[in-house]
Amino acid sequence: MPSGSIIGWKFPPIGWVKCNVDGSCRRLEHSAGCGGVCRDAQGKWVNCFARKLGYCSSMKAEILAIYTGLAEAWRFGF
Repeated sequence: MPSGSIIGWKFPPIGWVKCNVDGSCRRLEHSAGCGGVCRDAQGKWVNCFARKLGYCSSMKAEILAIYTGLAEAWRFGF
């Protein structure tokens, strides 16, 4: 990444909703979880979620975060 680059959240197009998700695990504690937040084209909060996953790899936690985000978007009709 070039020096001086600004990293930030970008608004989705009008009529769209953007869901940002993340998953993580703590191997020593044998626990994992995921969560996410959905925002509209004005950046306003639409929905969020948090999910306890039990024990799994960090890759599986990330995939389950994406899956859960998509399932929540579908459930709310986005």
